[in-house]
This record gives sequence, structure tokens and C-alpha cells, in this order.
Amino acid sequence: MKQLIYIYGNLENNLKIKRLLFETDGPHCVYCNHRFTSFFDKGLTLDHVIPRKYGGSNRLFNLVLCCEECNKQKSSKGGTNLKELANFLWQHKRLREMRDILYETIPSRVLNRLPHEVRDSYVNYKFLKKGVG
Repeated sequence: MKQLIYIYGNLENNLKIKRLLFETDGPHCVYCNHRFTSFFDKGLTLDHVIPRKYGGSNRLFNLVLCCEECNKQKSSKGGTNLKELANFLWQHKRLREMRDILYETIPSRVLNRLPHEVRDSYVNYKFLKKGVG
């Protein structure tokens, strides 16, 4: 019962959450697929898929593991508005496919909770233009 409350509760302990995500989602960055050997590797970070400033929460459905480089890129390229976030996710999906990574690296628990315009853009490969919508 305590674990169920913890899984659906708020962010409390980064290391516990990293371990849980490492075991459930796999040992890789969800954006570039860089593989990690342990949940406490130095370059492994927790990322809010929907940034907190856009209403993203600390709940697990909004948290993923990613490398420091992708986290920084997302902050600079995908952090201005939801359209830029959608485009960031879309571009990284294309990069994974170009590297023959044909499986989805972003967990369905996250994809299902994205705002509809972000999810639709990502799933249907629609690049969102600035100023649209």
C-alpha cells in the first residue's frame, strides 16, 4: 500500500524515483536512447516532460529519465512554449528512427497524459509552426 501511494504521489526522493523509472522504463534516455549502467550514473537526470511552468506536475506520469545533454537541450529549445516542446519531442523521435531505434522510448504512461496538441503532433509527425494555435 505504501508503494502505491508513493508511485502516484509527489516527487519526494530523486534517487528512489530514478531507481523506479530505471527498472520500469529501462536504462536509457527517453529522447536520444543513450544507455546508462546504473540509476545513479552521473549524467542521468529526471525530466518533467511537461515543464512545471506549463502546469506539469511532479507525478510519475510526467517524469522520465534522460541524459544531461537532452535535458539541457529541452530546456533551451523546448522550454519556451508547448509548441516548441512538441517540436522538440517530434525531432527526437525522428532522430531515433534515423538511428534504427524503431520502438517507442517515451512510456505510454507519459504519452497518454500529454496535452492533446503535443501528443497529436508527436504521434502524427506534425511539426507545429510558431504562432499557430
